[in-house]
Amino acid sequence: MLIKCEEANRICDKSQYQEASFLERIKLELHLLTCKTCQKYTKENIELTKLIHHHLDNLSEHPCQRKEQMIFGPEKKKSIQKEINAEVNKSAN
Repeated sequence: MLIKCEEANRICDKSQYQEASFLERIKLELHLLTCKTCQKYTKENIELTKLIHHHLDNLSEHPCQRKEQMIFGPEKKKSIQKEINAEVNKSAN
């Protein structure tokens, strides 16, 4: 039932999109009990997902645009990158 970090990270990614099976989630939780590195990866993955969703939710949508089809301009990209870097640095401490 023990899994390697690589598989734990894959399951973590799937879990963010509710694509992991019940058994995969159990395997991940058991792995996270003993692996500090994967605990950190999971925490940062969750924060990154929240940050992206926050940005998508706060975008003013034009009736002709969909979130999936939006293209960010250079200034918005810089702004998002700064926030991501700040969150990653905050999580690292």
